[in-house]
This record gives sequence, structure tokens and C-alpha cells, in this order.
Amino acid sequence: MIKMSGQSKGRKVLVFGLSHMNLKKLKEGLPIFIHGEEMGNPGMDMIIFSGKDERSMEEMVRPFLSPDTEVIDRTKERRN
Repeated sequence: MIKMSGQSKGRKVLVFGLSHMNLKKLKEGLPIFIHGEEMGNPGMDMIIFSGKDERSMEEMVRPFLSPDTEVIDRTKERRN
């Protein structure tokens, strides 16, 4: 994996490049955890994961999040 933190067109950006090994792990259901400190964002960690559909992905990641975490499902907006 390659990780970058910088700016593009005046906006902050985080960039993650996934290797084929990373993709293999994601397909096996293993999430990738990134500590915010590595990216210049202390206090904010990131989780990259994949799943069959939105429901299965939410179930997969829920154990890592607090109960009050809001799920934003943008696919519902695209369907309307």
C-alpha cells in the first residue's frame, strides 16, 4: 500500500494505493486499518474494507465503531 497526504486544487486529500496483496486481503474479508497519525490526522483513524453489498459491509465494520456511528449510504440517493 502507498499512502499520501497533500493538497489538490486547494483541498486536502488523502490518497491510498492498494497493492494486489491488499486487494486479495480485502476479498478475503480482512479490513485494512490506517492510523491517522501516519497521515497527519491524529485522532482520526481510517478503515478500508469491502463486501458483497452495503448491508454486509455495515455488519462487517460495526464491531470496530461506536454504537452512535452514523451510516451514510449514498447508493440510496443514486437510486432516486
